[in-house]
Amino acid sequence: MASTRQGRLGEPITNWLVDVASSQGSFDIDVADLKQINLPSIAEPEMPATGKYSLPSTKAWAARVAAACAVVVVCPEYNHSFPGALKIALDTLGPEWRGKPMGMIYYGALAGGGRAQVALQPVLNILGIKVLPGAVNFPNAWQHLTSNGQFEPGEAAAGRVVALLDSLAAATS
Repeated sequence: MASTRQGRLGEPITNWLVDVASSQGSFDIDVADLKQINLPSIAEPEMPATGKYSLPSTKAWAARVAAACAVVVVCPEYNHSFPGALKIALDTLGPEWRGKPMGMIYYGALAGGGRAQVALQPVLNILGIKVLPGAVNFPNAWQHLTSNGQFEPGEAAAGRVVALLDSLAAATS
């Protein structure tokens, strides 16, 4: 979950994703909430490319990413780009990202996170992350919230996410 803002829409979207992924059944799910991970806001003294980290929070983040066979990022579009917290989470590590299969779910206003998607692509490429095609975008995502705050975008959206998860499962086997 890439947003750390108060009242973030990423939380109900992530909860919905977990339900869909649980039903799909290919993965053990570990929700990484950047709001709770407590990464440093500046780089550590070591170069992340070395894979040697001194801060306990970075060591824990590195172990978590290394243990994951694949990653799905739920990413908002903020000011025509992606959140700074996501940039920090990516830049803090080095070798743990190389070759890691990643699926993307973007959300935002009219563009549905499309500008965040474009802005993030070079960062993911340089880190060697294997971004799979078939990103799922949710334009005007708040329109899919129920009165009790649940995200319910419908069966077609769930089908797109299952297809993305199937691609991730194939990439990890």
